[in-house]
Amino acid sequence: MVALAPEARLCAVTRPRMLTAAIRTAVVSSGLLAGALVAVLLADITLQGNPTGYIAFHQATTVLYTATLPPLGAVMAISIMVSLVKGRGVPGIRWLLITALACGVVGMLVTVVVHFPLNATIMTWPVGVVPADFVSVAARWVAAHLVRTVITMIAFVLGMIALERVTRARPRSALASRLHSN
Repeated sequence: MVALAPEARLCAVTRPRMLTAAIRTAVVSSGLLAGALVAVLLADITLQGNPTGYIAFHQATTVLYTATLPPLGAVMAISIMVSLVKGRGVPGIRWLLITALACGVVGMLVTVVVHFPLNATIMTWPVGVVPADFVSVAARWVAAHLVRTVITMIAFVLGMIALERVTRARPRSALASRLHSN
């Protein structure tokens, strides 16, 4: 048996830990993002028959969501990219991670191309007054949001599957192997 240099042993231990940490970060960030998007979707469904409530909700939450959700999406994307680099050679995770990353990119594009302009329009509406274009703007917003929510949930599920595969494939420590063999 060939003895590994200390640097190689460290790399052999650090790489799986970094991979696991990166995928866990992707799962947590995509899960938080998906959860927030589902909450907004439920609020939109609840407020469908109440245009003034819908407008008030969006005007009250747009600034907060615009400040928090894109950075959360960036954390998800970066951690997936790190997972792709650190996960080279781990069977069955590459396409899961690539697809999850693609879902994240599409979600961000929907946000920037559709939601940012619509949010800007909604923010100009006077409180308590339902504008003439309310129905068309709200319908486009909800349709795009549904797409964004579903693909973000898909990214979350794919990350969970990749995490399960990595943790199952990860070699056990010598102590864990001895404990499980008894």
